[in-house]
Amino acid sequence: MILELEENVTLSESKGSHLERELSSVKGELFNSRKDLDTQSKIDSLEKHNVDEYDSGLSFCYDCIMFVLKTEYPELDIKKLEASVNAYMNEQNNEGGETGGPPKATVEAAPSCDRESQGANVDPPLKTH
Repeated sequence: MILELEENVTLSESKGSHLERELSSVKGELFNSRKDLDTQSKIDSLEKHNVDEYDSGLSFCYDCIMFVLKTEYPELDIKKLEASVNAYMNEQNNEGGETGGPPKATVEAAPSCDRESQGANVDPPLKTH
């Protein structure tokens, strides 16, 4: 009887240590999964930030171009030009090109094309000798 109890204790200790190792392994996998999810979340956030930055820069460039065209070429029909740009972008979208179109900016929406006022650093002009 005592021998049988000792065998049961030994067997229970063996199973207990096996279960502890298994639990440790599962905890490690859970930790790694959480870490992977956190990393993926950060990646998604950075990708969205990059898209937003790109869109902002694209919008600024579009506004500047439209402003310069209106200022330098008052004879241009800006509304027709905007419609042509939109038609081109829609055509590109239908062919699997870039998503989105030009920003819905108007020339009046871009009173200034000063990059410093947009928060960007502007290098001074190069001096030539």
